[in-house]
Amino acid sequence: MEFSDDIVFTILNFLREKSAYELLSFHYSDIPGGFSNQQIDFHLRYCRDSGFVEGQLSADGIMALAYLTPLGTIHLQAKDNMTTQPEISKSAAIDLLTTSVNAISEIRGKSTDSPEFIEWKRDTEISISRIFGEGGRNLDDFKGISYHPTMFFVDDSNSESYHRSFLLGLSRAEATLKSMIREIERFWVRDEQESSSPDSPSTVEAFHVVASSVFQENRFVLNERLVFMLSPFGKPFDTIFANHIRPTVEKIDKLICVRADNIYDNQPVIDDIWRLTNEARIIISEFTNKNANVFYETGLAHAIGKEVIPITQSMDDVPFDLRHRRCIVYEHTPEGVDKLKDDLTNTITSILNRTNPSRPSL
Repeated sequence: MEFSDDIVFTILNFLREKSAYELLSFHYSDIPGGFSNQQIDFHLRYCRDSGFVEGQLSADGIMALAYLTPLGTIHLQAKDNMTTQPEISKSAAIDLLTTSVNAISEIRGKSTDSPEFIEWKRDTEISISRIFGEGGRNLDDFKGISYHPTMFFVDDSNSESYHRSFLLGLSRAEATLKSMIREIERFWVRDEQESSSPDSPSTVEAFHVVASSVFQENRFVLNERLVFMLSPFGKPFDTIFANHIRPTVEKIDKLICVRADNIYDNQPVIDDIWRLTNEARIIISEFTNKNANVFYETGLAHAIGKEVIPITQSMDDVPFDLRHRRCIVYEHTPEGVDKLKDDLTNTITSILNRTNPSRPSL
């Protein structure tokens, strides 16, 4: 079977086959502007791993197909016939995941060793396996969430550090589970008694959503509580972050503030920086000393539409084309740091209120 041109039409016809397929090859001649071999390889992996099951084609697989079909021809080979519906109904799947999401608030004050957390994590993994199957990205995504400090964060090895990492892990778990719920709502057909045809409006509507999202390269879930700090490392920036910026941010509306400790020629770490940049609700960029890595990461954050708060000890360190943006200027003195904390609090509060109009003012 080949896919090309009309994404909605070809995928709907593909679903009617009621079979599972595996990716054989992908052929293209010229890569249009804005595309790269790396991007194509990224989406080919999702095509290969997504399952291609009638009635339950994963969101990643759909996105990969939507991305690739304008570029060339995908060749697939039938593997075997599959059931048209998962064993669990759509509504029951949503209920199971919603139960896991709601339980998170009850375990925020616990730890990874607590019986409540262990039971919640195991129950959630069982639910995901029952809904999506033993293999697949959804279960891997959930199992891959860390609730402990990692080498990527500058932090002290103390109880406060471990609890902060625990809360960050729970926030990521909550966002991941909510993403799974949205996947079911968008891409699963209705419960069997409501709809048995892939031509139902809900299915067509879901694929139009996909077709309009062709250029979303990665699947990242926004963490509403995450503030990501981009800054140089070493003195005085380690102290400014640990003693002033992070405590100030984390006093606001249950936010979590992290900073990346990275080596920029280490590709896996760069991937982690990119993930955190995508997941964060707000980015704080320290421009003092004109650090090239901070400039690079800030440019990526601006490119994907993130809320960025620039801070600096001198406007001379701010790139010329960013000087029109509001920037917090501070001095590294007791009075200057106090002003930085006040300005950060006011700026973050303003962003939270502006990006969530229903939220009461802090």
